[in-house]
Amino acid sequence: MPVTFSRRVTSIEPGDVLVTTESGMQKRPLCATLRPADEPSEGHTVLLIGDLGSAEDPPRRVEIVGNVMLEGGASARGLEAEVDPLEAGPTLVLAIAYEAHAIESDCPAATQQVIQVTWAGGVRPDDGITPETHRTMYRVTTGDGEVVPFALGDLGDNDNYEHLCLDTPAAPSEVTAGAGVLLDPRDDLNPLTSTPVRR
Repeated sequence: MPVTFSRRVTSIEPGDVLVTTESGMQKRPLCATLRPADEPSEGHTVLLIGDLGSAEDPPRRVEIVGNVMLEGGASARGLEAEVDPLEAGPTLVLAIAYEAHAIESDCPAATQQVIQVTWAGGVRPDDGITPETHRTMYRVTTGDGEVVPFALGDLGDNDNYEHLCLDTPAAPSEVTAGAGVLLDPRDDLNPLTSTPVRR
């Protein structure tokens, strides 16, 4: 079960997390790891591994009960969230804008800013999706109107991050991704999804 925080996680242990199932059973993961999304600009998503529920008694709530430390020194203790149904397709959960070269990226040299988008879980293009369709699924609302990234980066590494390479310095406010392009590990397609952009 991936759990995404708005700030990077600097330390976490399996016992820091409590998962409650539909029947009220409380479970703790056997492992809590930042892998595979552990590059310097990543680290917002913790992957919980273990018996966290079943098809008959699915997980419904996740709560931070330990001293999970976040970037900047804050603790995530007390945070809780509803768990998305297993059959739900992947959605955008976080987008952060960076000036070009302020983030390690394989975006082209002409890039003026990079928006790092974070999906609710690992994603990959559906069979038959071309790189062009993948790129143009994204729309970014900026102060100068809506733009499409001229390139994508951070692809093919089996995690939940992608980079939108923009050739405009206009301040972005929202990212939208069109439906039916990306698959999660269960092969569920993404719905139409959007998230605000922060800097």
